[in-house]
Amino acid sequence: MKIITKMSLFFTLLTNIYATSYVLVEEGVSLSLPTSKIVVFNGTPVEVFSTNGDNIKVAIKGFMNPSDEKSLYATNNLKLLLAQVPEGNFIKKTGNQGSLEIEMNKKHLVESADTAWEKSADRFYEKCTKCHAAKVVKEHTMLEWEGLYESMKEFAKPTDDDSANVLRYLRAYAKDGILGEGK
Repeated sequence: MKIITKMSLFFTLLTNIYATSYVLVEEGVSLSLPTSKIVVFNGTPVEVFSTNGDNIKVAIKGFMNPSDEKSLYATNNLKLLLAQVPEGNFIKKTGNQGSLEIEMNKKHLVESADTAWEKSADRFYEKCTKCHAAKVVKEHTMLEWEGLYESMKEFAKPTDDDSANVLRYLRAYAKDGILGEGK
């Protein structure tokens, strides 16, 4: 019985160490890490691979634009920004994909994508239901959402911060987004 309990505890710890978490930014849409000056955006999925007190080492994986080696995007269409690095070679590149390992405070991570995107979802429903019922986000692609949002934002009168949050939310949960249909 002790062996089964120890094995179960080991697999639970192993699963937690390599689990996917999401970056949570309390104010704005991005978090600037003071020591590295790397900017990580709200809702970015990360793989946690080690902890040290309040600090956690994470990996961010994404797609890169060949003409911009300082940015990681969620999908190959390069619409949803995950992270940006300052000058220097922080991103490990393989073809059109890249990965970045960073250390951050664990207070900026949550286990649920819905929790990470809650503020952006609230902004979407607050701004986009003034004139009509909310549309089902996963029924449109990122490109379709850009057109729809641009055509209607004049009526909602969002601030720049509202627009950034709403567009990131729409892109993440779009049909072709990282959290959309089938994800």
